[in-house]
Amino acid sequence: MADEEELEAPESDEMGTIILMLGLYLIVLAFFILLNAISETSDVKVKKVSESVAEGFGFRVQGPVNLRDDVEVSVNPVMESIADDLRSVMESYVSVKDYRLITNSNVMVIRVESDRIFLPGQIRIRPAMADFFDDLASIVMNDKPGTKMVGDVIVNQTKSNLKKNKKYSVAEFAGRRSALFVRALIERGVIENRLSAGAVERKQTYKDGTKVQIFFEVLVQDKEAALKEAVRIMQSKGQL
Repeated sequence: MADEEELEAPESDEMGTIILMLGLYLIVLAFFILLNAISETSDVKVKKVSESVAEGFGFRVQGPVNLRDDVEVSVNPVMESIADDLRSVMESYVSVKDYRLITNSNVMVIRVESDRIFLPGQIRIRPAMADFFDDLASIVMNDKPGTKMVGDVIVNQTKSNLKKNKKYSVAEFAGRRSALFVRALIERGVIENRLSAGAVERKQTYKDGTKVQIFFEVLVQDKEAALKEAVRIMQSKGQL
């Protein structure tokens, strides 16, 4: 028994020495890291290094989570969020079979049957779609941080639903519908230079005739703000 105790004592002292040396090494390392950060007049760098050292010693850093170096962040989550908002509005007022939403990076295209928006054979907007324009205008006006939305409204028109309306030519009829669509959004607060209206006359056999096409482009005005919003969205979804 005495021999066992004599063998354990040196092992305990040796482990204590190793822990002490490791602690001193970490303190010295932290000192040189901070010294290197302070050597350059960069508040951002000092803050980042200080937080890194604090986390290394087991302190929880308050505020936004710092991204690892191996995590790539782009503004795509912002674009996807806007597309989701547009999809939600469309599905609230239009049957899935009557519209289509196509996204490509920062461009979103909505194609919807004209008769879902306008009264058949008329230029007037369906009264029941008033709330649709309220919600759509809200998306265009309330830009995501660092971004700005602009749009073009194009009405593709054929002669098929003009049988009862001989007052206008096909092109004029489509143009008036398109202008009315844009005006409805402007009346709800959308800035005029954010939207434009146009019309296309199609042949009777064209499969996409008598449709309203809305082309939205999301412009990045402030990349840093847009990236911060992308991080916020990813964090809210548990992706970081």
